[in-house]
Amino acid sequence: MKDKTMANDNSRSELAFASVLPIVEPWPKPRKTGLTELRDKAISLRQLQDIVEVMGYYVDSVKWTSGGQRLVSAELVKAKNAYLRGNGIDVSSGGFLERVLLAGGTAPRRFIEEAKTLGFTTIEVSSGSAILPLSDKLDLIRAVVDAGLKAKPEVAMAYSPVGRNPEIPPANVDIIIDECEKCLEAGAWKITIEEDGVFRYVKEPAYDLVYKLVRTIGLDRLMFEASDNATFNWLIRTFGCDVNIFVDPSDLMALTGLRTGVWGREDTWGRVAGFRTEMGQ
Repeated sequence: MKDKTMANDNSRSELAFASVLPIVEPWPKPRKTGLTELRDKAISLRQLQDIVEVMGYYVDSVKWTSGGQRLVSAELVKAKNAYLRGNGIDVSSGGFLERVLLAGGTAPRRFIEEAKTLGFTTIEVSSGSAILPLSDKLDLIRAVVDAGLKAKPEVAMAYSPVGRNPEIPPANVDIIIDECEKCLEAGAWKITIEEDGVFRYVKEPAYDLVYKLVRTIGLDRLMFEASDNATFNWLIRTFGCDVNIFVDPSDLMALTGLRTGVWGREDTWGRVAGFRTEMGQ
């Protein structure tokens, strides 16, 4: 099921006010950089259709969260995933695999198989709460890739999401970089940097850690979680419009306006630029 809407059309010639204000055009889909991923918090199919109708061209993936796919019918999961894929939008399983890991046995492999059947394109391999050896995490990444799906591990969570403590030190840069490098060697597509312990629940954001990650791993291989406007504003002000960002749907318009140079905050308003030679810009 595909939306035949202007927002989801690669033709950009009929955008409103196109002759008045040039923008930094996103790369055409499927993009390799400048990706926007949305958090799915019990979004209905109708709500997804509304988002795609208006802003679908600017959305690259949607990520199920909080294990929501376990609480609804398989038919609904299939329908939502098929709709998104039909509109050029990837679908991530979110961190549900981490919960499945705790069931033990063959549950993780059965999860990967069912996720493929249900139409997920991407499996998140996270270990923020589960005490999981890195070697096992790498084997999980390989299993996801062998199943023909994209593996997107999440790293850098400094502590469990249960009972957060702002006094706990932020994530260690050497450990995070080592894990990122090993995940990519195992076949990971992109790596999501968990914001807890980096931007959130710390006395000061770990900016030095982010600089070192980008310099060592590469901006195009990383996706940063950003739960507030100030965080993604800093990411784009620091690294430019092609940084990959995971946000709440309520922030989609603000993020896209910032990426394209249409809008921004006091330190980015009217300042975002790009040079798209392959697109004639």
